[in-house]
Amino acid sequence: MNAAGGVNGRKIVLETLDDGFEPKRSVENAKKLIDEKGVLALFLFRGTANAEAMMPVIAEKKTVLFAGVGSSIKMHEPMSRYLFNLRRPGADRGHQRVNQLASQGINDVAVIYTDDGFGKDALDGAQKGVRQEQDHAQGGWPRSRAGRRKSTPRWPKSSRPSPRRRSASASPDLPRPS
Repeated sequence: MNAAGGVNGRKIVLETLDDGFEPKRSVENAKKLIDEKGVLALFLFRGTANAEAMMPVIAEKKTVLFAGVGSSIKMHEPMSRYLFNLRRPGADRGHQRVNQLASQGINDVAVIYTDDGFGKDALDGAQKGVRQEQDHAQGGWPRSRAGRRKSTPRWPKSSRPSPRRRSASASPDLPRPS
């Protein structure tokens, strides 16, 4: 592409800054790239919380974020003219998992989810899928981004279920729940 003149006469240069997977640093890095480097577009901010944090920045600066990797509904609704996302909402995937399990005759499911926008959207989708399949939702286990339980399960201890299947909705770099 650069050999053909780049984009509107500007050569493509890949500038990388480390945000340490922290949303605040993602915002700081984006502002630095936009304000100091005069970038045409931002590319590949990874993580739902990080990409969500970018939404006000790209709107204010009128700068495109291409391939922001995040799945919360906030990255899809309302639609942003500056965001070109690669993932569908986590709710869609949670719903699809429940439908797949139901099609296999499995209706005893609990969801382990990351306690952030991505995980909560996936849980919401799974719960909608359960309602659609007219099965019963047993509840969910919220997990912190570090993979530890953030709070107690969302049902009384006396009625805590032992589901046949658990559906996990978490970032791929999280440790497996114990």
